[in-house]
Amino acid sequence: MSLTLRPTHLAPPVYEHLGDYEVLEDGRSIGRIYEIRAPIRPDLLWFWSITVLDAHRAGIRTNGRTKTFEDAKVEFKQNYDRWKQWTGR
Repeated sequence: MSLTLRPTHLAPPVYEHLGDYEVLEDGRSIGRIYEIRAPIRPDLLWFWSITVLDAHRAGIRTNGRTKTFEDAKVEFKQNYDRWKQWTGR
């Protein structure tokens, strides 16, 4: 099963230039990755979050901040794969 990204189109026009994606697995929403509007630290521009039920119980990170979009995708996938392993999927 592969993960796909779909633009959310949730941002107001002033922020529509920033990336904002829903993360899907087989058409089911499992999280989000988006560019932070006003980062406190310029080296942490992207936020990722796993939103599946009970993910926090697996002892994995369910969110984080990264420097690049690619890093956010990698961290998301690593933690999501750990959750899937925990559930036996």
